[in-house]
Amino acid sequence: MIANPNAKQFRYTGLQYSNELKALFDGVRATGRFSWGPSKEGFPTDGTQSQSQTYIDLDIGSLETPSSPNGDAEKHGNKRQKKNKSDDLDKQLLEALHTLQSSDGPTLEECNRTLDEMQLFDMSDPLYIVACSIFCESKAHREQWMLLHQKPEVVRKSWIELNGKNMLSDKQKSALKIIALILIIKILRKKRIGRRPDTDSMLTGPGYMKELVTGNPAHCQEMLRMKIEAFVSMCHHFRIRGWLQNSRYISVEEKVAMFLIALSHNIRNRLVKRRFNHSTQTIHRYFYEVLHAMLNFSKEMIVNTPYDQPAHQIRENHRIRHIFQGAVGALDGTLISAVVPCDQQIPYRGRGRGECYQNVLAICDFDMLFTFVWAGWEGVAHDSRVLRETMSDPANNFPILPPGKYFLCDAAYTHTRRFMAPYRNVRYWLADFQNGRRPRNKEERFNLAHARLRNVIERAFGVLKSRFPILKRMSSYPFAVQRNMVIACITMHNLFGGLAFQINFLTNSTIQMLLTAMLNIMWIISKQVEDRPKLIKFLCSPYESKLQRI
Repeated sequence: MIANPNAKQFRYTGLQYSNELKALFDGVRATGRFSWGPSKEGFPTDGTQSQSQTYIDLDIGSLETPSSPNGDAEKHGNKRQKKNKSDDLDKQLLEALHTLQSSDGPTLEECNRTLDEMQLFDMSDPLYIVACSIFCESKAHREQWMLLHQKPEVVRKSWIELNGKNMLSDKQKSALKIIALILIIKILRKKRIGRRPDTDSMLTGPGYMKELVTGNPAHCQEMLRMKIEAFVSMCHHFRIRGWLQNSRYISVEEKVAMFLIALSHNIRNRLVKRRFNHSTQTIHRYFYEVLHAMLNFSKEMIVNTPYDQPAHQIRENHRIRHIFQGAVGALDGTLISAVVPCDQQIPYRGRGRGECYQNVLAICDFDMLFTFVWAGWEGVAHDSRVLRETMSDPANNFPILPPGKYFLCDAAYTHTRRFMAPYRNVRYWLADFQNGRRPRNKEERFNLAHARLRNVIERAFGVLKSRFPILKRMSSYPFAVQRNMVIACITMHNLFGGLAFQINFLTNSTIQMLLTAMLNIMWIISKQVEDRPKLIKFLCSPYESKLQRI
């Protein structure tokens, strides 16, 4: 107020021309309407369900969504599907024939009554019979005749003479075309003219999973970005929690592996399809299923660490850690690549070369484990605004620190209670102190110590983006799905760090037991064995008592 006295007028009155400003800037400013974080109660209503892709079958006028994966198991159901499709064709053929016989519009009785009232022709006149025949042709002829009721007599007679010939209606012609097309399709199906199966690889999905978990451990580490023990334990955790279950042809391990390979290597569904020998629609559906399970898992993995943890758990910067004794973590925002439609890209064009990004707010402890994540803000949103909006909503459950504790943050945030920012207008970044350039005063010495400890979140972001390249170049998914994929990647990052999960306490014998049970289940699913549930229960019964002790 002192620097700008004219600002007092906005204390009690709003801006002028608010409607014009809204029309000018509406749709080009950040709103955070797609933002979400694991700390919030419930789950987002968008981006968690598969948007099934429909395709047009050969059946006329029908739309079907494929629901079963390709492979050997599909061939057993093809006979029933072909029989059902043949029955549908016969049903549609009867409906088309019924269309030829049906008539609507003005009734024949109304048209004949109008003709008698006009007294144009005598009943013995041939044109009278022609007029009655025209009424039987189509709805359009009857409607036109009713409109000619007020026209001169010459116009009505000329219309009857010109249309005095037999013709089919448009609806009848369309029905005849449908009948001809259906008959052609039935002939082609009798000749069994089809295409070659698309997924005919010798290495099936269960076969590749067996090679992955029983082969060289480096293979699993490279493809899934995690060790075999962690992968098996995580799949077991998903199964006992009820987030994922074995389907008829695909196991939980295969579903999770398809998801992890897509995220870890930023490959499209068609490449995953070739590797696991399933249809594109199957890969698409189980990707969304595992993504929803990852959102459940994130609520267990992205949690606050105890604020009174002992100093011996800090792995690096012990001396600097004693300087900032109240620091419990570092806070910062990062830009993640985003794919947005052309008409919505303005709020997402953040810093950089005009590319689209989403702004992700994160807090990590000094073990490089994320304790709070809020993703989905537009790229143009400033880091301080994302923090302010996130803290203002109690439903977001932003961590509340006890007295004497605080987060380390950079100069983009305000130095206030619970947030310690560096000194401004002096050197701060680590690059400013390299090549022998030492601090020159107490402010720079403080900033150097602050930057060294706060750099933990910069390294955490770097490890996260290196481990999951999809964060650097996002695939073409809906934006809500892209937000959920970011949270899933951070969840896996925390899992690899060993936060709040039991894989660090499992013995080698327990891991071998889980591997044996998983391979037995995968063998049953890959084979055409009758009464699968009983057989699975029989093979896994020796391990149930041991698994309950974990």
